Amino acid sequence: MSSHGHRPSLCGILSETWRITTAQPRHYAALSIFFVLPVTLSPLIYPFLLRTVSVSITQTIVQIVVYYLLVHLLGLFAAVSITYATFRGFYGNPARLISSLRSILVSFLPLLGTKLVCLVFLVWAVGGLLIAAYNVLLIILLLSGFEKDYCDQYLPVSVFTISVGLVATTYVVWGWCLTAAVVVAESEWGLAALGRCWELTKGVRCVSFSIVIFFGVLSVVLSAWCSVLAIDASRNGVSCLFVAQLIVCVCLWTVLSIYSTAASTVLFIHSKAFHGEDTSEFPVVDEELGPEYSPLTFD
Repeated sequence: MSSHGHRPSLCGILSETWRITTAQPRHYAALSIFFVLPVTLSPLIYPFLLRTVSVSITQTIVQIVVYYLLVHLLGLFAAVSITYATFRGFYGNPARLISSLRSILVSFLPLLGTKLVCLVFLVWAVGGLLIAAYNVLLIILLLSGFEKDYCDQYLPVSVFTISVGLVATTYVVWGWCLTAAVVVAESEWGLAALGRCWELTKGVRCVSFSIVIFFGVLSVVLSAWCSVLAIDASRNGVSCLFVAQLIVCVCLWTVLSIYSTAASTVLFIHSKAFHGEDTSEFPVVDEELGPEYSPLTFD
């Protein structure tokens, strides 16, 4: 018997994710209203509120810090609850809303700790790489006799440095795309969870990379659309067309957020199966379903 199971594909992951999310539309809709929708609305609403309220610089800084803390907390709540619901849905046992909310109490702090470790690593590793890339390219330009003006001299350096930063960040996100699933399903956190993510993505990195790029490109497109809407509203005021586009944009961004988290969870389960691991033992599922739930099978 081979040590590796069926290799997952991007289309298969997206199809399975669609099946799970459409099987529990009201459950995911409730989670999106609680956690995802406020996050997707906040970048559009908060700038208007910030401009209409006259406060001091100190109060503005405090508001910005509180805003980002709330957004990230809601994002973590969404990641935990959606991941839990997707595990249950994958095995054909739809989760109750109260069960998904309770999962936050168990997995929130481990996921928060893992995200903080990830942030520290990104600042340390990617930051060091950016500084090194900047200095190396600057030395090369100086040694090659590059004698144009200041702007022309530093433009290629800046472009190269930003490109290196984007590539490095994408590579790290690519390897850690299963973080929420590992924390929720295996009760790992911190460096152990990040190392487990790298281990599970071996052999399926083309699929994980495709998922990161797929949802990343769509997120960039929606972010750009929201930015254009915000700029247009600040210049021309709020119109019926603006409201209609805003509703469409927010709905698409909400669906994309849910779908990306659920897809990462499905990829986690398929990655375990691909590596020949027992996919029928998830503590978060066993606790409620006992021995009666359906194990993972591949045809």
